[in-house]
Amino acid sequence: MTFLDRAGGSSPCLALSPRLDPYPHFRYIPSMVQRMFSLAIGFTLVAAACAATRNDKQSTEPEMKTTSYAEAIQAIARDIEDIATAFSQLADFSADKHCDPERLTISYAYHTHRPQGRAGWAGAVPNPDADGIWFHIDFHDPDSMAQIHTQPVVIDRRYGDKRVMFLILEGKETKHVSAELQQILQRNGVVTPGFTGQDE
Repeated sequence: MTFLDRAGGSSPCLALSPRLDPYPHFRYIPSMVQRMFSLAIGFTLVAAACAATRNDKQSTEPEMKTTSYAEAIQAIARDIEDIATAFSQLADFSADKHCDPERLTISYAYHTHRPQGRAGWAGAVPNPDADGIWFHIDFHDPDSMAQIHTQPVVIDRRYGDKRVMFLILEGKETKHVSAELQQILQRNGVVTPGFTGQDE
């Protein structure tokens, strides 16, 4: 192949020969850039979709509370105080008075008398009159050998690494509050992984 030069002559068209083109790969750069750009957009969209899925999952998962044992027992006591107006036997209950956050206990007695002829733990704690109540809640180490913690017939309750003891005696003429107290425990993170015996 030839072309006319300025003098009107002709010469071989060496510059246009594909075999002698010193940079033939330059012709493919636009298409390569286009493909790379498309891949980059694809990776960006996939990453955004994954991040959105992860955020949606995190938003639907319940947030774990990092509450100390002392804070938890105090929260339980406050919730009990909140329902006191609905139960006459809780008339004297006070979160400040009946909760000991250092010992991780809540103990309350209202219109009680000395136990008479009762076996087990019920024979060692104040017994309620017909209109009275006695209950005890505590967090303790699983290996505690205190007498109150070695009762064979109690529900196995847990809060974190602690076991939770819940004992209650209710007067026969009262509006029973045991179910509400158990719900309060559950709302504040106390779980029941299994049973060691019958319910209280």
